[in-house]
Amino acid sequence: CLDYPNTKIEITTALSGEEACRLVARGHAFHIITMDETMSADYCRTLLNSQEAAADYRGAESPEPKRACQRDPAVPKLLLDTDRLGCSKRRIAFFKDEVSKHEIVDGDGTIAGHVAMRLIVDAYKSAGRSDAPIIVNLTGNVTNQDQELYFENGSSGVLSKPTKVVDLVGLLESQFQVREHYFFPDARAITSCLPWIC
Repeated sequence: CLDYPNTKIEITTALSGEEACRLVARGHAFHIITMDETMSADYCRTLLNSQEAAADYRGAESPEPKRACQRDPAVPKLLLDTDRLGCSKRRIAFFKDEVSKHEIVDGDGTIAGHVAMRLIVDAYKSAGRSDAPIIVNLTGNVTNQDQELYFENGSSGVLSKPTKVVDLVGLLESQFQVREHYFFPDARAITSCLPWIC
């Protein structure tokens, strides 16, 4: 944001590919998605158990499970801008209790990142949309086989971890050059294209 003073970045996190698909199905408009390949069902199950234990501790009744597309539209977001101190404070506050802000469903973390990516890309195509988000795969070990798998499933690019900002900026700039008429997506039209989520 410091190099691009008029830029504000709004970050929404998903703890699994399934949660990312649910967000898209509910109409959350992403411009850029970074996708890990390996999700952890055990991690998601542990977080779900923690959420349930916290609800029990507070004496709160467990809410009736919602259908995936019925969640409130307010999704926790982290805003980054040129205010470095403000960004730091917001980032710490956001990630301090990030886990409690997620809707984790039993079975989350079972589909691979490239499968979630394919579902999202196909949903946009099925809806006749040309404004699918830029999807960047993040992986610890980038092999040629991995790259082929990601690109076959709709990836816009692959970056290794830890990711350097200059590499991410370069990839994004190349995508904006390729997409002459890039429209910010309104994902509501694709809700019906992810029926397995709804």
